[in-house]
Amino acid sequence: MKTIDDQLKTKEISRFQLIYGEDSYMVKYYKKALVQALSAPEDEMNRTLFYGDKANPSEIADVGQILPFMADKRLIVVEESGLFAGKSSEGEEGGGSQRGKDMVTYLEGFPETTYVVFVETKVDGRSGLTKFLKKNGCVTELKPAKKAYELVDWVARYFIKNGKKIRKSTVEYILEYVGLDRQTLINEMDKIIAFVGQENVVELEDVEEICTGTITKKIFAMLDAISLQEKDKALALYRDLWEAKEPVQQTMAMIRRHYRILLRVEEGLYKGLNKGELCAYAGVRDFTLPNYTAAVKALGHEKMVHLLDGIIEAEMNYKTGKMDERVALEVFLLEALTN
Repeated sequence: MKTIDDQLKTKEISRFQLIYGEDSYMVKYYKKALVQALSAPEDEMNRTLFYGDKANPSEIADVGQILPFMADKRLIVVEESGLFAGKSSEGEEGGGSQRGKDMVTYLEGFPETTYVVFVETKVDGRSGLTKFLKKNGCVTELKPAKKAYELVDWVARYFIKNGKKIRKSTVEYILEYVGLDRQTLINEMDKIIAFVGQENVVELEDVEEICTGTITKKIFAMLDAISLQEKDKALALYRDLWEAKEPVQQTMAMIRRHYRILLRVEEGLYKGLNKGELCAYAGVRDFTLPNYTAAVKALGHEKMVHLLDGIIEAEMNYKTGKMDERVALEVFLLEALTN
């Protein structure tokens, strides 16, 4: 069976589609792409939406048996239906819910003109409905990216699609600062594109101008407070970040990047690099160098290494499920403010 991308490209689309997974942006993307490919925007007569776990298979079947009116397809979209459970109503493992079993029976009897798109967050692969769709349709699982390199090409293509060129190093900076959530990335990239206007190339300076606002300044102020062991100030700034709903993963990424830069600045100072050379070596702007240099002197080598190791450990603790992400960050902050 062809993948959903191949089907959309060739316009040879399976009648039954299942899109599911935790990458909500991509789930919405493919749902929209299928709806656009299988029905005209104004053709509400031949397009029906069923939503929620109260979606009744028999009601879906009633619509599915109707031949399209002045069109070649009838489209049914079923979202978050609860039809893909892993147990039957009698508790039978792997059979799927009775509603799911009923849905299989109805799908088998649908006319060739009826297309059905199921959109779910979670799906049990053992359910009869899931197995039926794998055999007779197209099943697409969409998982969130776990590593920045997985999104480098995707981010670059988004800029290219909008008429902008961008260096790989700039894309990597965006991913490190913004994080891996696609919707958040889209929001930030749209801001960058609007900012550069008629310019053809997105420069690192453009990204820094847009992506480093009030929140970023608070993060750096918090890091400066940690360097000076100003506990009350650091915790107050952390509370501001939490109340502003700043993503914890993004905050951790910025902290990690900060301490890596400090170690590069320290190394460059040891090598005797001049200001321009030091900025290039550490990857920082010249007007930020005094703050980094002051932090290096305030912390010292052992403390910087300890803090970098600490934030890396905090990230690993939440990524492996050992700690909630907020708890992991707060443990790091408390340890950083001790001695």
